[in-house]
Amino acid sequence: MKLESSVLKKITPAVILLAVLTTACTNVYFENPVPQRGERVRAAPSELTGLYLFEPGAGETLSEWEQLLRPCFRIEATDKGNLLVSTENRLHTRDVSKLKKALDTQKQEGKLLDYQMTESAITCTVQKEEEGRIWVEEQSVALIKSGSWYVVAQSAKPYWLFDFEAGRQLEYKTEKSTPANSDWFPDAGLTQADTASLVALQKAKTWYFNTRKGDEKAWSLVCVEQAADDVLVVKFSSLDNKAAFEERAAYYNAITPFRKESDTRYLINPTDAALEHLLQEEQLFETVRLRKIE
Repeated sequence: MKLESSVLKKITPAVILLAVLTTACTNVYFENPVPQRGERVRAAPSELTGLYLFEPGAGETLSEWEQLLRPCFRIEATDKGNLLVSTENRLHTRDVSKLKKALDTQKQEGKLLDYQMTESAITCTVQKEEEGRIWVEEQSVALIKSGSWYVVAQSAKPYWLFDFEAGRQLEYKTEKSTPANSDWFPDAGLTQADTASLVALQKAKTWYFNTRKGDEKAWSLVCVEQAADDVLVVKFSSLDNKAAFEERAAYYNAITPFRKESDTRYLINPTDAALEHLLQEEQLFETVRLRKIE
């Protein structure tokens, strides 16, 4: 366990999303946007906006650093009525003493030479070694006080933009260290955004974000259910467990046919009733649970 700026990057909410989207062995695609009888979403749903804390599911555990620097997702409406999903890490004021204790332990073990902590920053002196060369490196993170939390400033960044009017989704993936050459925002970082077509639909308290990239003929799905006033359950069209799915293939195919196109790809075209049935299957799709804190 190292106290480095890279540690903060490893536990960012964006990494959690990327892990869900890229490490699942098998993805499920839809022939058409779903649900068939869904109502078109034309502006950011107010029910979804807020600041959410990532909560581990059954059997999942958070590392020591994830327990202190909590992954959060901010969902907000833009000035044009679109939906922006940003990510950030937060330290609760009650956990400051725990963080200091963890830093002291790192120092005692020789993994950290020294550290300083204020209301607005943490600075660390770290000894680095690579290919026989040893040097001392100064590292820091900025903290922004927000109520009973501290936001790790460098961790705050946009991740998804759902543009309803243009019918597109932007996914901000790669951040370059070189600052943008801007008279207005001289310290802005450069980002790259992947663009996908978007069909956003709503049915009751569930929102369906159907996306399709480039020449792809089928659609991926991010399904967001407001399970309670302060809880969102987000499901991705990736199998949670391929082996478990194959064991129950006959059961799932009785709900709707799963056409296997490759070892990592299935194609389906469910009715609305079948889709609802599939989404109720707790072990079928990759799932993220979020609890609203603001």
